[in-house]
Amino acid sequence: TEQNSGVSGYLHGIVFTDDATGYAVGESGNIVKTTDGGTNWTLLNSGTSKNLLDVFFADENTGYAVGWNSAVIKTTDAGNTWTAAGSGIDSGVILTGVFFTSPDTGYITGRSGYLYKTVNGGESWVPLNINIGSLDLFDLFFTSPEVGYVVGDDSLIFKTTDAGDTWTGSYGGGGQYKGVWFYDENHGFAVGNIASGHSYFAYTGDAGDYWETYSDSFTGGNDGLNSVMIPADTDITLLKSYAAGNDGLILWHEFYGGIMDESADSPVHIYPNPATDQLHLDLSRIEGPVHLDVYTVQGVKIFSGSHLKKNYALDVSSWAPGIYIAEIQYANHTGKYKFCVQ
Repeated sequence: TEQNSGVSGYLHGIVFTDDATGYAVGESGNIVKTTDGGTNWTLLNSGTSKNLLDVFFADENTGYAVGWNSAVIKTTDAGNTWTAAGSGIDSGVILTGVFFTSPDTGYITGRSGYLYKTVNGGESWVPLNINIGSLDLFDLFFTSPEVGYVVGDDSLIFKTTDAGDTWTGSYGGGGQYKGVWFYDENHGFAVGNIASGHSYFAYTGDAGDYWETYSDSFTGGNDGLNSVMIPADTDITLLKSYAAGNDGLILWHEFYGGIMDESADSPVHIYPNPATDQLHLDLSRIEGPVHLDVYTVQGVKIFSGSHLKKNYALDVSSWAPGIYIAEIQYANHTGKYKFCVQ
């Protein structure tokens, strides 16, 4: 659903501090703020004319925005005033992403492989080595003080498990991931664009071990996505994500979540996983009738069946490779289980 930001230039970064209050940053130092969940936006005075590419709030009052020509600005009063906070950043760097794991510890990504860390609330920054050469980094997100992700050019997604000391991942897909956000330690989105200008996004439900990628055009034309976030109060069964993009575009999108992992005492056993031709559901532990719905991770129902046999075989031979969610209903219970088709 497209929303009017009140500015005509590109918006490059967005963040919400609660379900009503959010900020987006963009060209010429533009920072806009909403206090009603995105219905209306007000232009703030950022104190800079530099293009801003990302914004992050460590708490409801303290926030940072970064951008062109090594721009780092900080607010401690919910966006009313902003001051410079870029000591230690190399000159002339295009800074693309910012994230804080605590009031003191934060990270900034940049083009040409630049990556920085602060442990004193932005008073000073030191460089980190990610070993990706000169590939551009565009955004980052941490799910804990130790575990974080960066995304960038050539479909780059890298992960750290030691607070940025070392990084592992992959690149080479040809697209650009410009924003990344996680709902919890397992469920996350990465968004960007492809050469045609269409939006390009990916979803993971297993802490980045596997990413399901999609390409879509939401509104036609030059609609690449630059940033994404998921409000903390979003229902895990239907993840609602906000994204900011080109030509002042702000939109929200819903993704199907709420995935359960099988445990030893689970009444449902799904195998093989991943599947190629048939997916088998062992329902022998369930008493009474069973109903099955299968969804894509975008929430599109592609299969429905009732009164299943206790050992049910589902033909998936013609299904597109990817992640699916089996929603199984029985008695007064509903379980959701993730499986893959390859």
